[in-house]
Amino acid sequence: MDEEHSDTTVATLKSQHGTDDKTAKMVHTTIDGDHLQTKTKLFFIKFSGVCHSSEEYKDALVAIPKNTSNFKNSYLGQKYPNREVV
Repeated sequence: MDEEHSDTTVATLKSQHGTDDKTAKMVHTTIDGDHLQTKTKLFFIKFSGVCHSSEEYKDALVAIPKNTSNFKNSYLGQKYPNREVV
């Protein structure tokens, strides 16, 4: 997994579940979300809708941390402080 994808995974986990685990790994993908494994627990990350293509999947994954009020406090928000939140 490349670094940017890993950063997005960590930020998404924090934004949806309040869990900050930089070792989290994506273990299963569905059309409406991802299953992430941390050191101690399995989490489901829900997308805002259903994805029908790899481009929709990428957009959905990146949109989750951007669309939360906690983005600037998230790992990704701290790593990329100049990224615009829409």
